[in-house]
Amino acid sequence: MSSQLVMVNGVLKTVVKPVIQYMSMHPKKISQRRPLLCGAAALLPIPDHIRIERQSLGKFDAEWIHSEKNDSRVHSKVVLYLHGGGYIACSPITHRNLTTRLVRYAQSRVLAINYRKSPEYPYPYALDDAIHAYEWLLSQGIHPKDIVIAGDSAGGNLTLVTLLEIRDRNLPLPAGGACLSPWTDLTCKGDSIKFNRGNDPMIPSRRVRHAAKMHANGMPLDDPRLSPIFADLEGLPPLLIHVGDNEVLLSDSTRFAAKAKTSGVDVELKVWQNAPHVFQLFAGLVPQSTQAVREIGHFMQRVRGETPAVAQNNVAEFSRESLITQPS
Repeated sequence: MSSQLVMVNGVLKTVVKPVIQYMSMHPKKISQRRPLLCGAAALLPIPDHIRIERQSLGKFDAEWIHSEKNDSRVHSKVVLYLHGGGYIACSPITHRNLTTRLVRYAQSRVLAINYRKSPEYPYPYALDDAIHAYEWLLSQGIHPKDIVIAGDSAGGNLTLVTLLEIRDRNLPLPAGGACLSPWTDLTCKGDSIKFNRGNDPMIPSRRVRHAAKMHANGMPLDDPRLSPIFADLEGLPPLLIHVGDNEVLLSDSTRFAAKAKTSGVDVELKVWQNAPHVFQLFAGLVPQSTQAVREIGHFMQRVRGETPAVAQNNVAEFSRESLITQPS
């Protein structure tokens, strides 16, 4: 474990986790905190080669992220990014440290959407917005095989339910999906909710349950439209899943990957040792985070049928488990 990862885990455990543990879940408090979080994130510097443009998509907005270092031919390649935050918080602004790197590692543009959130807009608003964004990209002439949908945590949940909805509507499937610490089971029945309760440096177990009920809008938490672990997964495009081994949501990834494999999905699961929830947000600070984002970008290039540059770093020491399945 790198010294940087030790430092990040320490800060998360002593500062961030207690804040999440004891913060008010009153709807007014949640809505008041969102601008503060986004305002703080907006102070972080953006690389000189990155250009960000606002995009209106009707009832919600989004931002395009471009890199002037990319070849003009990658303009037609798009990552549709769905940020995490328990369906109640965060925005494309809070995830720029990740998305501004994806444009380079994935050799594409990124469209990060600010989907509507609970408790004001519970299920199915976020899903409706993600589907609308995907259909809008298709209407702009972007080929579905040049699109990868990606997201972290609740955004990983949204990535999977969006892919399922695309399949069920008989829309053309994107090239693939990438999920970072995805939340696949809103019933919170995974074993890691209990055995990693004291190990997870960031997420208190009880807050996962609170956010689930807030998002569900009265629906049963085991409804596959909320919890993709209970869905029929056959016919999904290739998937990549990254998760840390000390997360309370570890089982959400491992169980989903196992079921997807059984369903014939081309799925790659990578469990990173001692990595916190959505550790990719610390790319540029933590070596494992930077390497993970690089691998995610290379996955996106591969599923689009391209050959990514060979990674320079040996990452075997960072990974505890790797499960890769290929179509037979």
